[in-house]
Amino acid sequence: MKKASRKKRGKSKPTASRGIGVIISNIHRKLSGVLVVRDGDDIMRDPFTCCLKAAVAKCLDFNRVAHSKKHPLDEGYLLVSGLRGISEDLIVLRFLAQIPKKQRNEYLIALLQRNLADGVAVQVKFFKANNSTQPVVGAESSDDEILSRVKGARDNLIVASKGLGFAGVPTVASMARAVGLPATYDFIYFLTSNFVHFNPGALMRMVACTRFRRHRVRCFDGTGGVSWRDGSLRGSSSLRLFG
Repeated sequence: MKKASRKKRGKSKPTASRGIGVIISNIHRKLSGVLVVRDGDDIMRDPFTCCLKAAVAKCLDFNRVAHSKKHPLDEGYLLVSGLRGISEDLIVLRFLAQIPKKQRNEYLIALLQRNLADGVAVQVKFFKANNSTQPVVGAESSDDEILSRVKGARDNLIVASKGLGFAGVPTVASMARAVGLPATYDFIYFLTSNFVHFNPGALMRMVACTRFRRHRVRCFDGTGGVSWRDGSLRGSSSLRLFG
């Protein structure tokens, strides 16, 4: 009898992570018709439902990218800020789900208006200082008018926040405590803060990042310090960071 021939070596089986990516893509495709806001009126009529749909789509998109075959696994740190946004979406929407529709929608609209007023104010200030000829929304308003709109929007948000049971504007941390998710908030906040804010420890961890082949941070045990070396420079070119 002839021996059974060995199977030809082909592509390796997809990892569990890649399999999740396929599942996420299938879910996204099946829900694509549901996660649609029909027109602009829906946003003002029921902002909570719109935010809920957007949060689900955002979570699916995040997981699809995170588990994509085209996404290098060692670039995961680039997705950390997105993870923070998703966790805050989960906490806030879970909290608002227990609030009566009228009060939660009033809060969301007031929050939108506050963010818009704050955004216009900082944008005008930035371009006035760095590029005064750049056309921006609100540039025609005086500083007093801008400050007045910001104050009005913030006052309206405080009033709307009272409908949620808070004396002032609630923080995500306070909402997390209210729905029993303080540990989730504390963990995600700590993890993501290490990347979205300046942290020397997070930068030094790039030592082990294989994607930085051209601009690699290297540790030299014998010197007691750390040097940075650019692969495109001469072998002797380095920038001393410590020591």
